[in-house]
Formats: sequence, C-alpha cells, structure tokens
Amino acid sequence: MDPYLDVLNNFNTLIVKQRPRGKWWELLCGLEHENEYKKSDILIAREHTSNGCLLCCGKYRKFKMTIRTLEGHEILKIKRPYHCGRQGCCCCCCVESCHQEAEIFLGEASSMPGKYLGRIKERFSCCLPVLNVFDDTGNEVYRVIGQCCGCSNYSLSIRQGNGTSSGWGDDGDEVGEIEKKWSGWKKELFTDADNFFINFPPDSSSQQKALLLGALFLVDYLFFENQSERSLMSDQISNPKIRNATHLS
Repeated sequence: MDPYLDVLNNFNTLIVKQRPRGKWWELLCGLEHENEYKKSDILIAREHTSNGCLLCCGKYRKFKMTIRTLEGHEILKIKRPYHCGRQGCCCCCCVESCHQEAEIFLGEASSMPGKYLGRIKERFSCCLPVLNVFDDTGNEVYRVIGQCCGCSNYSLSIRQGNGTSSGWGDDGDEVGEIEKKWSGWKKELFTDADNFFINFPPDSSSQQKALLLGALFLVDYLFFENQSERSLMSDQISNPKIRNATHLS
C-alpha cells in the first residue's frame, strides 16, 4: 500500500514498551507528559497535546499522535477527538457521544499524505471492554474484546469483524491478541509505563495492522493510564504531556 507503512508486513508480533520520561514529575506533582512510544528499533510514536487539554480533560483529552521511523519519517497519524467520558458528566455510558474513538491516517512521508485508513470506536458493553475496528469504507474488520477483570497481565482478543458498518452482531473467531505484560513493581506503582504485545492476525494487511496499533494505543489510554485507579475496568486514563516511549519488536 505504502513503502513506509509496508514495513509492518515484516512483523507478525510487535512489542510496544512505554518509556517513562519525567517520572519525577509524575511522582511528585501528579503531572504527566505527552506520551512517546518507541517501537523497538523500527518506529517511534509520540502524543502531541496542549497543556490545557492535559490538565483539564485528563484521559479524555483530544490529541494527535505521530508515528515515525527512526529516521524521522512520519508514516502514520492518529487523531483522537474529545468526548466527555462518563465521570463528572450527566451522560450515560450507553450514550454514543460519550464513547471514545480514534481515527488513523497516513503520515506526511507516505505516498498519499493524510489518506484516511479507518477508525477505532469504543462500543457500549455491560461487562467487557469492546472496541470496533473499522476500515476506510466504514466496515468492521476486527473487534477487540477484553476481560471483565485482570491483574498484572491482561489480554484482549482480536476477533474477526462482521464486515458491516454496525459493529454489532456475533463475535467472530479469535485471530490475534493484545496483551499487557507486568512491567515490574516500580513502574507499575510509580509510572504509567506499560508493556504491550500484539499478535497480528495472520492474513492482516499493513493497513489493518496500522488500525490495530491504533486500537492498542486507545486501549492504553482507556484502561491503563491512571495509577490512582488501577482497575482495568475503571475506564481511567491520564496520559502525560511528554511522557512515555515504547519499543516494538
């Protein structure tokens, strides 16, 4: 599809590691920095957001995330709009406008800069975290489903989508997995630095892998960012203004 994006075709599994930056700010003041993710020796992703959004909107803030090669070429862009969330708000969790989402675009270095690749949309569910992954035609290609509870390690299954724009219907076969790994008690207690593994579906294209990476980052924001409320189902997330980096292998 794109020479830069097609590097993802070389990998069936990636390791995503957040690198804490400015951890003393996090520890002493409760302030965080933008997220910077490094994908092991192949890509670096970094969040760009304003201080106002960071301090006032917390995990629900809007942001742009750029994903670049180690040489600095921007291959992907993730845009997350602001949605109010469910805390301190009169919205019910089943109200569409409260559901979190992110859109994925080709980056400036690609052959078609700004081309829309698809989006990830949080779906209402009584018991389990559910994210629908839609392609550029608006059809569901994958469905990411979490567990009702978790501990140090937590996994979400990547299911085959139903190919429609509704995002509902029976869950398809499991074709991949996103897993958060225990990163050590110091990191778990004092920072939001997380380690993720993603096993891509065997027949996924580079575009679909890009969408699933977007889903992984949205999962991190939704369920793993806030250290004071560590429950995976708490919907909490606080991403810093310059904050972490992640490796993918």
